[in-house]
Amino acid sequence: MEKSLRFINGAQAEELVENLKKVGKHTITNNHYRAEGEIGSFDIWLYDELETLLQVFVFDISLNELFEFEDIQTNEDIYTIRFALGAKVDYSDTQVGHGSPVGAVIYNSGQTIKNYIQPNQRLRGVTCRVEKAFLKRMSKENWKNIEGFLSLNKPWIYYESITPEMEQCILDMLQLQQNVNGRYGFTTGKIFELVTLFFLQFFSNRSLKAFAYISPRDKEILFEIKDRLLFDLTKSLSLQELSRDYGINIAKLRNLFFQVFGSTPLQFVMKERLFEAKRQIIMTNKSITEIADITGFTDTSHLGKLYRREFGVAPLVHRKRK
Repeated sequence: MEKSLRFINGAQAEELVENLKKVGKHTITNNHYRAEGEIGSFDIWLYDELETLLQVFVFDISLNELFEFEDIQTNEDIYTIRFALGAKVDYSDTQVGHGSPVGAVIYNSGQTIKNYIQPNQRLRGVTCRVEKAFLKRMSKENWKNIEGFLSLNKPWIYYESITPEMEQCILDMLQLQQNVNGRYGFTTGKIFELVTLFFLQFFSNRSLKAFAYISPRDKEILFEIKDRLLFDLTKSLSLQELSRDYGINIAKLRNLFFQVFGSTPLQFVMKERLFEAKRQIIMTNKSITEIADITGFTDTSHLGKLYRREFGVAPLVHRKRK
């Protein structure tokens, strides 16, 4: 039994079927492709009504063994945005995720991206393949800036945190796949909402005029640093420590980290703490004191002050709205 799937320039229905045959017994019900075998189970819902302009895969995959997805993109005007929840994923030499919401990545064509999914994990999320024409329609007010960034002729990959709003959008889409009446229309609406949320954050975090090529080795180091920062949000690592441990000077580290993640390492950790605090407030019944403790804030006052600055409301206001 093969432990890898290979997609070239996206996946038409025929290619999706051929790939799932490698997994084991498979079934097709409307746009739902399911396969199950020794390596695990695959549920994929394909939305390609807009053909190459926008192609979307909603997926729910449970794996028993290490598994590889190989994504080969040669179409120049195709860009991939992948949102993942609940697993650790390696993008070629760069790791994304350590449980809970993993994160989102966007990358261009002209490269092969290998995604290694660790064994005994469940991976859920959404993959969007979009043409430049679609992005132009979605980002009219930002198009002059984004056009230059998209036209970089060397391979690039950039990361964004999954906000609680993005996470809820993804969970809504997964729920809609359970034979909900009107799911095609509702799912399409959620796809537009998710992509819009992604680019709103992407634009707000970056000066697109400053984009530059980053070597594969530097990219690998940056994602290693990101994963280390996310491993324990209660700990703060200084630029000096990171510079020493990874053999990269402070100025270069700060600049390149900002390029890929839209913030300095310190800002990145603080943003992730606030996103996790918001997630805990909205999705759990834990006390504000407990949430402040597990997300690395000194006390509820410290959390409340930064939370209001970031989200415009006090933590308890979000708790009452949930």
